[in-house]
Formats: sequence, structure tokens, C-alpha cells
Amino acid sequence: MIRRPPRSTPLYSSAASDVYKRQEDCINVTREIEDEIKRLLAYMDSNVQRQDDGSLNISIFRKKTHTDQYLDWNSNHHITQKIGIYSTLKHRCDTLVTTEEDQKIEDEHIRTALRRCGQPE
Repeated sequence: MIRRPPRSTPLYSSAASDVYKRQEDCINVTREIEDEIKRLLAYMDSNVQRQDDGSLNISIFRKKTHTDQYLDWNSNHHITQKIGIYSTLKHRCDTLVTTEEDQKIEDEHIRTALRRCGQPE
């Protein structure tokens, strides 16, 4: 069982790293540094960008190696699994993405990716 560091210890501190390291040698705690020019931080599957007014703009992040391959519509998977892929991607877009412009771009990206996998309109 991995124990969390005390709440007063920031997750990015060396003390937090030491707590995890004592639990298991294979755990490596890394820090992500914000790109100061773009004010952009890729965190999990989202891009977090700090605006000039201090607000955050969040959009979907994909690695350069992401292939947009999902279940083929003609596969033998159950229909609920196929529909669930669209539902999950759409829910992620609706809940994470903060601007309407980025939501439109993400919606189009989802439709294009799923069309390539044979999903009907």
C-alpha cells in the first residue's frame, strides 16, 4: 500500500518524492514545468493554459504518437461498447474544454476519428 505524504507537503516537493520512493523503488515522481512562453502545461489528457487575466483555458491534449484508433464499427463488439466510445469522448470534451471554439474543434476531431473507424454519422 502506498501512503500519501502529509497534506501540508506539496506533491512536487522533494519530501513528497522521498515518501513515495521509500514505499517502492520503481516509483518515480516527476515534475512538469510550465512552458513560460506559451504558459501551457500538458497535464494528463488536457492542455492547461494560463491566460493574461489569470484564468485557465483547458483543451484536450494528445501525444504526437496518438493514432485516433478506436473500435471499428464493423467489429464484433457489442453496440453499447461502440456507442460508449463516442459518449466518453463527447463527455470529456463537454466537461474539460473551456472555450466554445475549442469545443467545436474537438467535436470535429472526434467525428473525423470515429468516421475513419467506420462509425456512421
